[in-house]
Amino acid sequence: MNVEMLVTVGALLDEVPHTRTAVVMSTTIHDNLGPRYEHVNYARPNYEGPSGMTSATMDTFARRGIMSASIWGHAPRYLQGAQNPAITLAIVEEIQRFANLTVGTEALQEEAEDFRTRVDYALQNTPKAVEYVETLEERYDSELEVADDPEPAALIDELDEFLRTRNPDKGEESRN
Repeated sequence: MNVEMLVTVGALLDEVPHTRTAVVMSTTIHDNLGPRYEHVNYARPNYEGPSGMTSATMDTFARRGIMSASIWGHAPRYLQGAQNPAITLAIVEEIQRFANLTVGTEALQEEAEDFRTRVDYALQNTPKAVEYVETLEERYDSELEVADDPEPAALIDELDEFLRTRNPDKGEESRN
């Protein structure tokens, strides 16, 4: 067998709303996936806990020198048991980005929109469910805002650079 790369895909239940862009988490245990995948910047997994078939398979492949990556969609917990085309679409889009390929997703996009409409309709007469989704939306939106904020270390570096360019005569002394 001439296997170059293993990509595992899956979904997990999470506290995310169906009304927002699907969350996809992509990871790899490798520092570098090679030149073909240099456009990909996947983090190392930070999960600690029971290990499943995916982890065992990736570990086995790694011991044989085969690179691997994992792509997981986060599905709303309150929709467990339902096939969720929005999550499938998000995973397919990430696979396209990862593998530098394009596949037709128009039908899946329509299914995802129809699914959201059906879920919205099903929840509209259940005030507690609507309130729960609104809480998840607020959390999702606030986490998105935090993710958009620059890192404190980056802010300090940027401020240092600004001060150096404003007072070039003072050089290092301008930091104190």
